[in-house]
Amino acid sequence: MKPGRSPSPMRAMLFYSTALLLLAFVGSLLQQSFGLAGVVAYELAFFLGLAVFFAVAVEWRPVRELFRLKPLSLNGIIRSIFAGVLAWALAQVLGTLLVFLVERAGGRIPATHELLSQAPFLVALLVGGLLPAVAEEMAFRGYVQWSLGPLGGRAAVLLTGVLFGAMHLTFIRVLPLVVLGLVFSEAARRAGSIFPSMIMHFTNNGILLSLAFFFKPGKPLPGLDPMPMDTPWVTVLVLVTSLIPLSLLAWMLARSFGPDDVKGRAAPAPLPVPSPTPSPTPSPAPSPLEEERQQPAWALLLPLIPAVLLYGLAAWQEWHMVFKR
Repeated sequence: MKPGRSPSPMRAMLFYSTALLLLAFVGSLLQQSFGLAGVVAYELAFFLGLAVFFAVAVEWRPVRELFRLKPLSLNGIIRSIFAGVLAWALAQVLGTLLVFLVERAGGRIPATHELLSQAPFLVALLVGGLLPAVAEEMAFRGYVQWSLGPLGGRAAVLLTGVLFGAMHLTFIRVLPLVVLGLVFSEAARRAGSIFPSMIMHFTNNGILLSLAFFFKPGKPLPGLDPMPMDTPWVTVLVLVTSLIPLSLLAWMLARSFGPDDVKGRAAPAPLPVPSPTPSPTPSPAPSPLEEERQQPAWALLLPLIPAVLLYGLAAWQEWHMVFKR
């Protein structure tokens, strides 16, 4: 087997643009033609399948190593569920406020997830909850965040969260989706495993689906629930005020993950014994990241150009749909 390649932010951008273009053009056709089966197909092909292909055929890395498939301890599982609940609450409050502002400005948010609302609950939970939690986390907290590693842990978390939010091709809901992406990414980074983000992702989606099915019968599953136009401003003020403690709690919990939450963590490697007669070593070859930095800055952004254009087009279409202008 070839030696594994070093992580490359440019290849992360190439992967992202490829997945986004396939999702926007081929994925929409699959969903229109095959319904829920089409949703399953594009999640497996454009997120999970593409991420595994890049790991094996492009990076030459073992899947378990690159995607950090390290099982969690019981404490890590419980912590992940609780963090997922907090992340859901934070995203819902933020999203509800944003949708309220849009509707106050004269816009109208269209219903989403009609396909899931027509399916049995367990089917909707598998397709809309478990499948995205596995496939999208393998793609983002797995391949993308690993590839962005040379930029530094914090930068990788920030960029992965932003790319995750933008992947949904919505400018109105992008902020709460980015917030979710940041919390998921930080938990995965701290734990050294993507299982916390998978559990948090599934918890978030599962709560949304459960509330829609069991407390709002007969209505399409909402992405974010708008508040009525006559909502008292004191309610809005309470929601705004709750953003600060919810944000702090969710972020602190994401940062509380660590190696202790992973089963069978390896013992620390022994310190190297210095050689009594050090021999001169040749100058190390530049790392892939250093080679990329030698290129013009705009060259690193080239793979993202199709994704940026596509997002701009989607935002323009959503704007005209929401405000009917």
